[in-house]
Amino acid sequence: LPITVAIIYVVLNSNNEIEFIDKELVGIEYIQPTTKLINDVQTLRHMTTMQYKGYGGFDTSARHQFEKINQGLGDIDDVNEKQGQGLGVYERWNTIRNEWKADNFLLEDRSYESYQKITESYNDYINKLMLFNISVADGSNLILDPEIITYYLMSLTILDIPFFEEEHFKTMDTILDFDSRASTASEVNRSLLRVN
Repeated sequence: LPITVAIIYVVLNSNNEIEFIDKELVGIEYIQPTTKLINDVQTLRHMTTMQYKGYGGFDTSARHQFEKINQGLGDIDDVNEKQGQGLGVYERWNTIRNEWKADNFLLEDRSYESYQKITESYNDYINKLMLFNISVADGSNLILDPEIITYYLMSLTILDIPFFEEEHFKTMDTILDFDSRASTASEVNRSLLRVN
């Protein structure tokens, strides 16, 4: 009888670990494309700042980046169709997804009002994507990893690094406001390197 109880305990414990790991794998399926998408949207916001400031060559690059983001959104749509209901993020992703429209994110004219409106749209959208990543991490147990080393690794990956990158991109755009002497994108990049 004690051996039977021990075997049942081992089987139940193994099943719980397998279920925990399966949820983590679903979370990773979301986190990877969403993290890339966040970075792509941050890059497009920076390109928009460069466009507004009048640096040449960014109109075509911004449109290309916009299409790259649309492809990234499609990748997350695929994951959401397969896994969204299991983590309880299906509707939340669809709401975020439907907010991505060219009218909200591409600079059509170089007026200050248009630039400010688009910048606010970017900031709001990036914030929603980062909060979505946190929801996925919570729902998939990624942030609750029982191993201390991987817990901190996931915490860094999901919470700290995206926040740092967001502040870095905002700082780069702020520097552009102060570096009015630079006349080309390469001069701007050199000035950013001096600051960093």
